[in-house]
Amino acid sequence: MFRKAVVVLLVATLLPLSSCGVRSKRGDRHDKNASGNSSGSGSENSGIGGNPAGGAQTVQVNKSATVYGLTVNLVSVSYDPSVEASGFGGDDSPLTAEVAIENIAKSGVSGDVGFTIKFEDAGFTGGLKPKMSSLAAGDNTKATVNFQVDPGAQVGDLKSGVVLLGDSNEVQAEIPLNETGKVVDLAPKPLIDKAVTRKTGDGTVRFNECALRADYPNKHEQVEKDFRLIVCYLDTQNDSKYNLVLVSEDKFKIRLPDDSSQSADQFIGYNSPRGKKTHDVEAAWKIRWPEGGSPGRYRLEVQLLDEGAVHKLTLNVPA
Repeated sequence: MFRKAVVVLLVATLLPLSSCGVRSKRGDRHDKNASGNSSGSGSENSGIGGNPAGGAQTVQVNKSATVYGLTVNLVSVSYDPSVEASGFGGDDSPLTAEVAIENIAKSGVSGDVGFTIKFEDAGFTGGLKPKMSSLAAGDNTKATVNFQVDPGAQVGDLKSGVVLLGDSNEVQAEIPLNETGKVVDLAPKPLIDKAVTRKTGDGTVRFNECALRADYPNKHEQVEKDFRLIVCYLDTQNDSKYNLVLVSEDKFKIRLPDDSSQSADQFIGYNSPRGKKTHDVEAAWKIRWPEGGSPGRYRLEVQLLDEGAVHKLTLNVPA
């Protein structure tokens, strides 16, 4: 089942986690790396950002970021203390968000998206209403996110928050709730502007598209922190003397700027009959991506035969 965390970080001063009665349905999936500066004394009249708690408010956000092969548009976040929470998975919550989600990957999504609001000392889990049971490639949906807010939690100025999309052990996008904050987006960055064909006596490889990504589009999974992915879609054709060629991940290599090489991290092997073309083969190479980026020249090296010719494509990867 597809279920990923969308984490909202709010700078807050709350009662300690042990005394807030936070009931997490996602346990260790809370963002353990989130941080914020607290303000206020933590008394019953203090809230997020140091503003008096208790007032209803809505923040219009209308900012988008991409994770898991999905573009998530955070339309607004609202707090209404007069609404009584109905518990996890319930229909009512004082703290909600309106979102629009578009599947920009080539494959469909089955399951749901999980949301967590993370405070400095507490985290609250939320879920989509209605649930996203499935979303085909290219489709979009709208939903409300209901967050489980326990009694005693104070919510003040929502604009002091930032939305983190993804789990703490994954590459995360960021959407600030104020007007001036910068969105950290993880939308794919194209690495070629048109298809490129390489032909040898063994066959033909056509690189249809290549992009720097933070997600495995076929699996709708985010890559771990400190990594990025180079994902390509290729057409291949076996023009060799062999009636059938097994094409596997060890024949799809990438050469890094330090001249080391590695096989594809994600690849589905297939049989290639002589004279037949295989369309839109997906290959993904995971590369280290420390803070500041690892730009440079990366070279794809594709072989259709074990000892055959190498089809090469050099990619200039931006920071």
